[in-house]
Amino acid sequence: MKTVTFDNGKLLSISRDCLEYVDDEGARCTIDFHVCRENFQKDTVGWRGASNPHYVGSRDILANPPHITLATDPPTRFVFPMPEPSVSLPEGESSSLEPRDFFAFQMRLYREAEVRTVDMT
Repeated sequence: MKTVTFDNGKLLSISRDCLEYVDDEGARCTIDFHVCRENFQKDTVGWRGASNPHYVGSRDILANPPHITLATDPPTRFVFPMPEPSVSLPEGESSSLEPRDFFAFQMRLYREAEVRTVDMT
């Protein structure tokens, strides 16, 4: 599995066909969503949603760190380090415990590429 620390500034483009980004080593990479769809369907045989052509991977917001894994070969996992609390509330609670980039990336995949990830939480 290839693990990449998500950085919105390193996303070069997202289309219906592919995602282009710069990885942690500075290399330009392309993820082909057609390949992800095929791999996802092979890996989830027997699951009732496996034949849905929009699925290209999985996501887990409750993992440590939260991640979105696309069904490349080998899989590519984008990890989202938890941000430092931006606002302290009384009794030590924080107002920003979820990584905003996780949801923003997920929504870009949905809107721009018209692909989906399965929720593994």
